[in-house]
Amino acid sequence: MNLWTLAEISSELADPASQISSSPDSNLITINNETNVCHLPYVFPFTDPSGAPWNAIGTYEGLAAIALACQHLNTADGSIVPEVSEIGQCGLKFNVASYDTALSESVAVDQVIQITDRSNDATNTLLRPPCVILGAARSAVTMPTAIISGLRGFPQMSPISTSPALDDKSQYKYFARTIPNDDGTS
Repeated sequence: MNLWTLAEISSELADPASQISSSPDSNLITINNETNVCHLPYVFPFTDPSGAPWNAIGTYEGLAAIALACQHLNTADGSIVPEVSEIGQCGLKFNVASYDTALSESVAVDQVIQITDRSNDATNTLLRPPCVILGAARSAVTMPTAIISGLRGFPQMSPISTSPALDDKSQYKYFARTIPNDDGTS
């Protein structure tokens, strides 16, 4: 399957002629004053600390599923989830970008700091605020990144971080997960 809408959006975001803007009041990116994009950074380990490919938890499959979901949302394709076609094309587009944590808490923290940086520094190529940060994989990585994303006002969602500590909304106020915590599992 060709994920053409993601290729188009990535091309527009990379084009120096494109006018990319975002507002401090919104987590959307606007391209050329007409296309609103919900940017989804996917922060997961694709390699181990030595640089060898790593996929013990389905990192690659997860990214493929998110990319396909973005394509279906962008085109109102209800072939997998029929309700998506009922939504229609609302003008909002979805884009995903992957970030390799290399199984390192410090790498993941640095990435989330950069992803959530709204500075106007010309060297910052990540002037794309996330709608939601997807990840991280392990609770040990999710905990520090969720503190940073929460302090900066960005939601973070993990499909596999199960530590009960992440339920503390005073510490992780913008964190959510799609899996029960370890207490719920037991």
